[in-house]
Amino acid sequence: MALSTENGRITVDWRIDNKDEQPRLVFQWIETGMKLSGDKPKRKGFGTELLERTLAYDLKGQATLEFRQDGPHATVSLPAVERIIMGSLR
Repeated sequence: MALSTENGRITVDWRIDNKDEQPRLVFQWIETGMKLSGDKPKRKGFGTELLERTLAYDLKGQATLEFRQDGPHATVSLPAVERIIMGSLR
């Protein structure tokens, strides 16, 4: 959505979080430069379904999705297991 506006920007960041027993890969996607109401959309699109269902069930991940007034912010946390880490490097 952010790339469809002149002032829109996307920031992507990732890190390995070692706070718990199982390290986790944490990925953030932040869109800014938009003017949204801040309300959650009435219908779910493909991206929302992917974050909420596929990651949780298939990869034992967790995801949060916030619709802020400047744009959507998503955080995805996945177990930092070899299948996920090495698969992302190929």
